[in-house]
Parts: sequence; C-alpha cells; structure tokens
Amino acid sequence: MSLATNIAEPVAYPVQTEPIPDYLLKEEIEGIKFYYKGYQQVMNKTKKPEDIMGCSSIQSFIIEYLLDLLYDKKVKEKYRRFTNESGNHFAHRSNMQFDIALYDKSVLTGDKITRKYVQGFPPTLVIEIDLDVELKGTGLKTTNDFLKFRTKNLLKYGVQRVLWILTKPKKILIAEGESWLIEDWDQDIELLEGITFNIARYLAEEGVDPDAV
Repeated sequence: MSLATNIAEPVAYPVQTEPIPDYLLKEEIEGIKFYYKGYQQVMNKTKKPEDIMGCSSIQSFIIEYLLDLLYDKKVKEKYRRFTNESGNHFAHRSNMQFDIALYDKSVLTGDKITRKYVQGFPPTLVIEIDLDVELKGTGLKTTNDFLKFRTKNLLKYGVQRVLWILTKPKKILIAEGESWLIEDWDQDIELLEGITFNIARYLAEEGVDPDAV
C-alpha cells in the first residue's frame, strides 16, 4: 500500500513559560524541538523521567530480533551496526536518535568515531520501532504527520532506506527515495541485501502476544 507524503510544514516550538530541561528533549529536526511524550507530567512531578523514556518489552524484543539478523559476518564486514538511541548530528539544529542505524564502514571510518554524535554522515539504513513524541505546538497534528516529517528529513540528509515498525497497527513502513510502502508485519520484508524478517512469525515462534498489556 502506497503512502502519501504531503503534510503541512511544522512551525517552531512555542515559547515556554517555564524552561524545559534539555534531558526531556527527544530530538530536534530543522530547528523544531520534539520532547518526550509525557514531559509535562515530569515537569509537574506526577511522573519520573524514567516513566516516559524507556522502551516497552515488545519494542526491545523486536530490536533484539533485528540485531540478531544483522550480526551476520557479511554485514559486519561492510557496516557498523549502531543501536541504543544512537545519535546523529545531520546539520545545525538537526539532531536525531535511532533504535538501529547501519553506517557504511568506508564512510564512517574509525577516526570519525568520537564521544559526540556521529557528525554529518548519514546512515545507510535507519530502523525505528514506534516513536512517540509530544506534538503540541509543533504544527504537526498526528503521529503519522511526525512519521512522515521525520522520514522525509532522513531521506533528505542522505539516508537510503528507512524502516518503521509500528507495533499497535502491526504495520511496517518502508521508505526509499520517492517510494513509500506500508506492509502488514506478517509479510517477509527485506532488511538488507539477502536478509529478510517477519515480525509476526517470529513473535508466534517465541510465544509472544503482540497485544499483551
């Protein structure tokens, strides 16, 4: 199923009456700040930071599954496999974090790995398992708006392929250039050259109920 990519352009985040601590900032794209969903409850002390920042167990389980597939010798020879909210500074006021990012070793050479975010080198592949941020004040109205806006910017900065795995609707978005497709997650999907995955089948094999709460 194809996906329309036209959305309203977002606007700058509004001035806050109380400064928002930097640790509540999830990422910044084109100068627009996106905070963790629930950051307001942290600020009014009805939640703790750890209540809004972690992955669910099913998200972590899917990440583990995909990383297992990427721990292939041939993949290791060509790519660096970054995870754990790996950060990338694409440009001024554009900083993003990823569940999984693959970098070509010929581009991200060892001398470019530092204590900072990756600087100015796009991943070849980005994989995200859900992503929930606060949209109030950004000009984006829905999670789909944010997904499209973020994906368009990743592609603009040179990422070749973006995969979104959406656990509630059980869908997978595959974005490459102008080609955007949405597939059910019970389909065999190409992860990388010669490597495919099937979320529904893997969960069933491991006895995981994707609807468990």
